[in-house]
Amino acid sequence: MKKFVCAAAVAAVGLMFLISFGGCKAGDANVEYTLSANGDYYVVSGVSGDRLGLKSYEVPATYSETEGGAALPVKEIAERAFYECYYLTEITIPDTVQKIGTLAFAKCGFSQFTIPEGVTEIGSGAFGMCNSLTEITVPESVNKLGKMAFYCCPSLETAYIKGSVTVLEEKAFFNTVISQGGNVFLETSLKELYLPASLEKIHLTAISGNAITDIYFAGSETQWDKVYFFEMVKKQDSEDEYEEKRTEKSAALNKNVKIHCDAEF
Repeated sequence: MKKFVCAAAVAAVGLMFLISFGGCKAGDANVEYTLSANGDYYVVSGVSGDRLGLKSYEVPATYSETEGGAALPVKEIAERAFYECYYLTEITIPDTVQKIGTLAFAKCGFSQFTIPEGVTEIGSGAFGMCNSLTEITVPESVNKLGKMAFYCCPSLETAYIKGSVTVLEEKAFFNTVISQGGNVFLETSLKELYLPASLEKIHLTAISGNAITDIYFAGSETQWDKVYFFEMVKKQDSEDEYEEKRTEKSAALNKNVKIHCDAEF
């Protein structure tokens, strides 16, 4: 396994290829990159060294393992790449990136994050437990938003989902807080939720734990009427088979929530 340390602040790790490369140091932290299995692009694979020393970072649009070598695009942020970089408050992602992996930015310290156009998939828990995150926009290019994508982000007040997302998955914006006594109570941070016209269904836990006052839906009132809440329940007389159980919106949403159809955002 070859490793290099470069002078620029870049790095990546491919999930399927065994050659990894060192990136640039930020304090005592080193962001690393790996070549993809097909050798066409790089993946930001993780942070070695003192993860707490990483406070700001700019992922490059292209990367080369040697100075002056042939550069290839950076297309992926790997699973857990920046996980628990608690003091990472500023990061820039290029529009070459197409996938943000599971828990990639979980437990980071930024208050704002720009997901670039070009990202098509956001993995499970990708931004979970980012305590300072106040607002997020999921761009139009995203067609898959994983479970628990923004799980337990207590400061999140507004979420814009502009993509072609059809399902708000389990606990996508779920919020809970554990009190000193050990009891779990609901947080009331997320108040405004902007949803795309492509949306077809919402998991029953997707937005639980928030005091949502307004939902802005890009589609028509007729389209909104077709959107439903659901959960997966075991089939009768089966141990490992599940089926979808629908719940009416009137039972899933607080009666005081205002629905704004044909919304522009």
